[in-house]
Parts: sequence; C-alpha cells; structure tokens
Amino acid sequence: MRLFIILYALCLTFVSVYSTSLPPKCASVRVRKEISSISSTEWELMKSALRKMHDDGHFNRISKLHVDNFATIHGGPNFLPIHRVLTADFENAARKYYPDFVLPYWDAAKDFQNPANSLVFTLPYTGGNGNPQNQNCISGGLQAGWNMTYPNNRCLTRIFNGPNNNINSWYSPEFMTSLLQTHKQYDDFRSNLEFTLHGAVHLGISGDMTSMASPNDFAFMLHHANIDRYWWKWQNIIPENMMSYNGRNAKATSNVTLDDTLEGYPQYKARDVMALGYGDMCFTYDDVTPSSNTNQNNNQSSTSGSSSSDNDQAVDGLKSLDVSSLKRFFPGLANGKKNPNLFDMNIVRYKISVNKLITITKTTKVTTHKGKPRKCYKKQLSKRQSNDGGDDSSNDPTDNSSSQQGTKLLPVPQMPPDHWIEMHGYDKNQVTSIVNNGIQLVQTLNAQGYISPYLQ
Repeated sequence: MRLFIILYALCLTFVSVYSTSLPPKCASVRVRKEISSISSTEWELMKSALRKMHDDGHFNRISKLHVDNFATIHGGPNFLPIHRVLTADFENAARKYYPDFVLPYWDAAKDFQNPANSLVFTLPYTGGNGNPQNQNCISGGLQAGWNMTYPNNRCLTRIFNGPNNNINSWYSPEFMTSLLQTHKQYDDFRSNLEFTLHGAVHLGISGDMTSMASPNDFAFMLHHANIDRYWWKWQNIIPENMMSYNGRNAKATSNVTLDDTLEGYPQYKARDVMALGYGDMCFTYDDVTPSSNTNQNNNQSSTSGSSSSDNDQAVDGLKSLDVSSLKRFFPGLANGKKNPNLFDMNIVRYKISVNKLITITKTTKVTTHKGKPRKCYKKQLSKRQSNDGGDDSSNDPTDNSSSQQGTKLLPVPQMPPDHWIEMHGYDKNQVTSIVNNGIQLVQTLNAQGYISPYLQ
C-alpha cells in the first residue's frame, strides 16, 4: 500500500504539470476496493452507516437529484463526470456516520457468466431478487424492510431479467479489456461504456434499477463506482486522456468544454472532477496504475494482492487470436504493450470473490424468491475453485451460461430493449452499432477457439 501511495503521488505531480487549472490537491487520498476485498468487520460498519444514511434521507436525496436531472445526464459526455461526483457525494455523506467509509466498487464483468450468483446478491451483502408475490420487494440483504419514500412510499424492488430467478449474462472482462484498448477519443469511450456494461447491469437487476430513481438501490453505487473505475483506468492509459473531454450533451446545442457546469452539482465545473486526488475527488482505485508510472514499469501491477502470473495467464489466452482480430479488438496487446490500465482481467480478484462466496454458502441458506434452495451455488463454485475444467452444471436450471450445453463459449451480448433506449433518449442506431461490435468480438473469440479463464 505504501508503494501504491508513492506512485499515486507521482501521478498527482504529473497532472499538476499537465494542467494548472485544477483544484488543490487532496491532503489524503482514499483507495476504493472491490467489494470482495472488504473484510466482514469493515462491511458490517459500512452497513450500519448505510442504514443511518437511509434513515436520514440521503438515499432519497440522491435519487431525487438523479431523477430531476435524468434527461440531461445520460447519453452525453457529462454522464461520467456527473456520476463520478454523485458517488463522491454519497461517499462523503457516509463518512459522517463512519469516518473510514470508502465506497467499494463491484467488478460486475467478472460475474458475467451467471450474474445472479454474484457475491453481491448474497444475504450478507445486498440480497437477491424481489418476491413477485410481494410486489417484487426484496426480502433479504442490506435494504430488506426499508421504506423507500422517493418517489413514493414503497419497498426496494428487483426483477431479475433472466429465466428461473436468474439474470441474463452480460459483458465479460475480455470485452471490457477490448473497450479500454480500442477507443482513443473520450466520448467514443464514454458511449461504448454507457451503452454496454453500464446498461446491462441496470437491466439485469431491474426493478428500481431500471427506474429514474435507481440510486435507491445500493447496487447502483457499487455499479457506478465500477463504471468510474473504468474511466479512471482509461484516463491513465496515456497522459492525453487525463483531461480529455469532447462531444455534445443531451439536449445541448454546442459541444462540451471543461468549463461547463455539471447538472445537479452547480458548484463543480467538469475540470474540477477530471483528476482524482484533487478538490473533492479525494479517492482512487486499487487497480489503477498512475499514468506517470506506466511507461517506467510496464510490468507493474497495482492491484492489492494480485499475481502477475494469474493475470498474464488470462492475457496469454487472447494471444491465440489471429493477427487481424488481435489488431482489431486488442491493439494494445497486438503492439506488445503491458500497461496494466489496458487490461481488466484480474483473475485473482475473481478467485477472491468465488472463495468468499463459497464460505458464505457454507454458513448461509441461499434461497430463491419461492423459498427453494439455489442448488447451483456450492456445486458450481466448488467446480470453479478446483479449476478442473469439468462441467456438471447441465442439469442446473438456474445456470443460464453457455456451459449448460457442455461448451465454454462466451455468451453473446443482448441488445437493450427499446423502452430503455427511449427512456434515456439514446440514439438507437448508435446503441445498435456499439452492441453489434460487442457481438462481433464474442463471435470472433468463440469462432477461434478462445476459452475464457472465467469459464474454466
């Protein structure tokens, strides 16, 4: 951790040289960690703070802010900076109740195969699906029994979008790695991120998460901290990305500038929140290597507890692609670059999450909304832990991955429904083009015999 702080200080020095129009440096910088890396003791303290936040109206306040500005904070360049501020606002509010609170992020891509089996949806964390016999209210986890008063008095709802109480598979770490490597312009990167994993997670959980008041669900904060992490990784790939900001916001008549005021947070201009570690953005992420260091030590891995051999194994599998496919979808890998910010295939983080989930399922009865045990958890996770490559999940009705048919193919991304596109005011042609590119990536990987380490 000490090395990480030193490297981050170097990054702050670089940013200050790059732009003299930033707010003051933070006196200290908090490190956001993946939720599976949070200790049980720390998580219990966080849950206590979150309950007090709910009682004092902070969930309602932020949901209202999100609703009031919904039409202008999606589908344009300001999507990322405004949601960065929103997570900081939430984190700062939580720290009034628990001074050491640092918002975790949920690396949802690692759970792409069967998202409903994520650690996040277990009872000790946020709980699972809603109960259709009780207005789709959740009955377990952090927010069970909460009365959400915005926009009206009701419970927190979830309606998983897959069959058999499941969630349809979404975008994989391979896709996210390709996204980081193939988009050089800020708004191109933003739209690809917003229209793929961002939307897929909202749609997968559904209920409150597909409403304008989606911040009612704490999963929103875990998810958007992760979306912000991707942006910060991209910002640190090359120095020019740090203050990159282009495009046109929804309902705007001119292109954005760094001096634009952020909707919902008029005290901030876009430039005020571009660089983490400055102004009120006093946090960073545990797996982002400062851009000032990536060229000095390309083999550096900043992720706490990570193993370069595990991550190298994941990346090595992609090298089996033909040259043209590698150049198209993974140009950084094709050019031999080892900048860790170009990759998002942390197998160690996945194993930590799986092992913690196994521990939880040994002590917690995991049930569906009908009260019947999920028979896939312990069996499937034990299989993954041993990594023996066997596949005994074909009779499991809750497993919606392609391994159900005895294969190890990456699942093909799904097009978001029209109502989601219309709700956000997205350009349907642009969304279709971006999702189709993701489909082409998956089809290429499957056609060339690539086997994801997350499916082994």
